[in-house]
Amino acid sequence: MKRREIITVLGRVGRALRRLWHAEHSLSARARGLDRLMDVALAAGMVLFAMGITLPVMTVTELWVFENEFSILGGIAKLWSEGEPLLAGVVAAFSIAFPVIKITLAWGIWHHADATRPHFRLFIKLLAISGRWSMADVFIIATAIMIAKIAGFADATSEAGLYYFMGSLALLTGATLRIERAGEKVGAGK
Repeated sequence: MKRREIITVLGRVGRALRRLWHAEHSLSARARGLDRLMDVALAAGMVLFAMGITLPVMTVTELWVFENEFSILGGIAKLWSEGEPLLAGVVAAFSIAFPVIKITLAWGIWHHADATRPHFRLFIKLLAISGRWSMADVFIIATAIMIAKIAGFADATSEAGLYYFMGSLALLTGATLRIERAGEKVGAGK
């Protein structure tokens, strides 16, 4: 194959992949400027989220001797094993389910939702609703640290996982707000 033919074939493959990845009327296909970095923001948010729920978010020291580190997943498992399924479910819903739903919706809307269809506005509203619940889990963790400190029986300190988790939520909140605004512009421009 000649060089020119190779370039032509690679160009066709690239265009075909772009059509598969970016729906013709999706927000990602219309992205300009910094919006082209949305994939990077969403991917970084997912990585930070995974680190945030698996790494320790706090260390509890009891009687100045015994230390226990807790991750979000570990805390949910501990609540479940200690007979607190309702509390474990609430923490799992706010700390894992809502952020995963938000990430999935944001990714799907950005790449695959047809912005020219009437149901597109519904997707944007669902994304906005899912975003309202994303900071509740940070408040749950902060409350747990505060209760441990106030009770006086233990000292609780925040760990790296909490900062990864908060960074993930901040990054994903910014990305979803940008997706919502881009979707509103498309809706207003019809």
